[in-house]
Amino acid sequence: MESGLQKAAFFTNLPWVREQCRNKLGFSPYPGTLNLRLDSKSLAEWQKIPSAGRPRLIPPEDDYCTAKLQPVEIHGISGAVIILPQEYNIHNDRVIEVLAPCNLKEALSLRDSDPLTLVLK
Repeated sequence: MESGLQKAAFFTNLPWVREQCRNKLGFSPYPGTLNLRLDSKSLAEWQKIPSAGRPRLIPPEDDYCTAKLQPVEIHGISGAVIILPQEYNIHNDRVIEVLAPCNLKEALSLRDSDPLTLVLK
């Protein structure tokens, strides 16, 4: 886990994002994401996961891009990794962002560099 750029709160508070998360994931996202830095082994495994069939966030206008969602669970809390097209990704390939219905950092008492395990759903 690592600190982010504090830009996800704006995105996760957009009405269409909140509505689509409720409909497709079953929760409204906490305003922000948890950033996870993947080690080499985790990155290789992440890249092997097929992207077909993932739910998508589809913007109502051209001001935003479509994003894919990979449902996950972290220590019993449902969430989803948000996958942006490469040209919109503000992180390198090793950092993934997790949406959840709560502040995962607080709920799990996390500090930067704490290791976490995601379970794909």
